[in-house]
Amino acid sequence: MERRERKNAVTVLAPAKLNLALDVVGLLPNGYHALDMTMQTITLYERVVLRRRVDMGNERRPAEVRLFQMLFSQGDVCEGVSLLYKRTAEKADEVLRRYWVRRMYRKTSGNPLIMRALGILAGALTAAEAASPILPSGFVRWLLLAVIFVLGGVLFAVIQYAPAAYYQGKWPLAGLAAACAAALLAMAQLGEGVLVMLLVIACEVLIGVLTLHGGRRTAFGDEIVAQALGYRKFLRRVTQSQLQSRLAQDSQYFYRILPYAEAMGLGRSLARTLGDTALEQCDWYQGAKPVPRTAAGFYSSLREALSLMEMSIRN
Repeated sequence: MERRERKNAVTVLAPAKLNLALDVVGLLPNGYHALDMTMQTITLYERVVLRRRVDMGNERRPAEVRLFQMLFSQGDVCEGVSLLYKRTAEKADEVLRRYWVRRMYRKTSGNPLIMRALGILAGALTAAEAASPILPSGFVRWLLLAVIFVLGGVLFAVIQYAPAAYYQGKWPLAGLAAACAAALLAMAQLGEGVLVMLLVIACEVLIGVLTLHGGRRTAFGDEIVAQALGYRKFLRRVTQSQLQSRLAQDSQYFYRILPYAEAMGLGRSLARTLGDTALEQCDWYQGAKPVPRTAAGFYSSLREALSLMEMSIRN
């Protein structure tokens, strides 16, 4: 077999063969068949060129490759609290969001952001109208109306987010949305239009529900959402014994599913389910200090690192 190497590529001449005899003689423990065969190589061959695109694997999409190259453009290590990481994370959010929107939603489904914006505008106008009877006259009145219009839009935006907060298990935000609704109703009680305010609040919640997963999905989008919801249901209901059973078959099982659970807002719940169950060392995460070998301890260490990285993106 001839082998030629050049920068970032290897060319191999793979010769063909003739099977003179081939018998299936059994089944191996890994599910493959055991073969007994007699073969003869011949002078025909194929030229196979292997090109290295990125160290993380050639199976990645071009957009992912570009993001990895951007992330490690200054060396083999990228600090999670660096400006480079912040810029790469922002770019990744933009690129990946655009990619999945194209695949998940039909082009004719409309933009859910327009629906949300119209709802917030209607809510802001309703808030200003409800407060109008109790405001003084003159220039101060118009100034206060402008302030209430903006503030009302913010409060209704929070109310729109209530279904998403409930869905993601973000109870403080869901409670904040309820407090915003109560504040708007109290203001309407002082002015006028309580029923109208209540109706608009209900419409904002409905808009939040209707736009929770975006616009009209493609067949692929329906399939992905169904799989994600099914997996989320599994993560919510999985028991300690079920997790331990899977760990007996795959010692890295907890570490493999934890990123998905964290993305769905169930990372802490999953770690709590396993509790102090002893685990092997994780093969994809290392800390500056020894990482605990229990599910709860590992999640606490990982969450601390993720919080620093999230803070780097926000600041």
